[in-house]
Amino acid sequence: DMGVSLIMAGSDYSVLTPVKFSIGELKEIKEQAKELYVYVNAMYDEHDLEGLEKHIDALHEIGINGLIFQDFGVLRMVKQKGYDFKMIYHPLTLNTNSSTLNTLSHYGISGAFVSKEISLKEQLEIRKNCDMPLFVLGHGVQY
Repeated sequence: DMGVSLIMAGSDYSVLTPVKFSIGELKEIKEQAKELYVYVNAMYDEHDLEGLEKHIDALHEIGINGLIFQDFGVLRMVKQKGYDFKMIYHPLTLNTNSSTLNTLSHYGISGAFVSKEISLKEQLEIRKNCDMPLFVLGHGVQY
């Protein structure tokens, strides 16, 4: 009713999200949202991989649009399966220059969050020199 068209939601394999939605709940959200991106943004150990793979398969089945991730194992898993998710790279503090981000775009990353620990001036400089969509967290400290 508010006109929201894109939702970014937490799941069972998310970290730093206030709510973790089940696959069933994410399916219901997807039915109402034009676009749904799911946080699969932890750093995963080998003992997590089987469950993570099943989780990504389930997300593919319900037709989400993309994943927000920081572990390159997630990117590799998605590529090996041939899924066409938009892949949004969000490593919290690492995205601090346009050169790195432009290089990452060649590996199939669709967009990235810019580190919120750098100044607005630096963020704008990155935007000016980057060839992929960028995101900035809209809460917390922004200088």
